Amino acid sequence: MPAQSADSLGRLGEKLAARYLSERGYRILEERYTNTRGYRLGEVDIIAEYQGYLRFIEVKTSLLRKEDLFSPEERLSPRKLHLLEGMAERYIREKRFF
Repeated sequence: MPAQSADSLGRLGEKLAARYLSERGYRILEERYTNTRGYRLGEVDIIAEYQGYLRFIEVKTSLLRKEDLFSPEERLSPRKLHLLEGMAERYIREKRFF
């Protein structure tokens, strides 16, 4: 799949996920959040609040292929998980949620 098509599919998946979460009571705070200060760590697809907790959500969207035999959790690499943790810490500090 060409990069542009994959990016479009990913954005569509993120929009659908945000709508799905919103319909279930999540308050969407950010979509495609990147840190604005310091070393750029990456991007968090969705940041939402639900039942008093912040949720940092990585959306995995793909066409059916061999990798889809794995759950989304299994497709999240240790490096990406580490970057998401860093992004969550920065977001909490930046927005003063402590």
